Amino acid sequence: MGLPINIRDLALFPMTKEETKTTPATYGNVLDFVNRFMSFNDTPKMNSTSVNGDGATTNNYNAKDGGDLTLNVQKIKGEERVMIFGEKEEADGSISSGSKDLISYTSAVFTVDNDDGTVDLHKYPKTKLVEQPTSVEQKGENGVKYSTAVLKGRYIDLKNTDKGRYILEDIDPKTEEGKKIIADWYADGNPFSKVKTTGGTETTGPDTTDPEGTETTDPEGTDTETDEPTE
Repeated sequence: MGLPINIRDLALFPMTKEETKTTPATYGNVLDFVNRFMSFNDTPKMNSTSVNGDGATTNNYNAKDGGDLTLNVQKIKGEERVMIFGEKEEADGSISSGSKDLISYTSAVFTVDNDDGTVDLHKYPKTKLVEQPTSVEQKGENGVKYSTAVLKGRYIDLKNTDKGRYILEDIDPKTEEGKKIIADWYADGNPFSKVKTTGGTETTGPDTTDPEGTETTDPEGTDTETDEPTE
């Protein structure tokens, strides 16, 4: 088990159609923040309550309730503002923002490098990101001070999986299996997980597990059989 030493390859998938209890969400084209991802912070949220009796706590309830995700990037481009924040591109090429802009859910995907050469894959399939205040300073006597952008939002559970965060640890990116897992992880905004096929081998595919625990074994969604030839 390696320890994290770097982050990279942030990708955001804007959600174009929200999921239901029985169908997964659909996502638009990926927004790649190549060489612009600087840091992240994940703060899980908890719901808690307690009941007292005779001057003492008799029952205590604690449950997870999504969390806050903060992404620090170098810059947010105009096309990304349109897809994430619902801003508008005007005829003159400028990007405008107004009170009627609708912020969409996004799926946030990124990679954490470990010191042993493995990687951990992170995915938050339903997060509503909001741009945080930024400031830019003029060049001073002590040189240039770069300004960066911060995205912060709440991630929540998907209705069809009852899960809001997925992490796949210790993947070896040098092996063919590892390369396929990483490619599948970044292929879509929906959650992916390792599933067993009917042949006994492992591959990656969409997480189609429903809240009752039923899951498909064919990542393509089909199950075909070949009949033995008859004489």
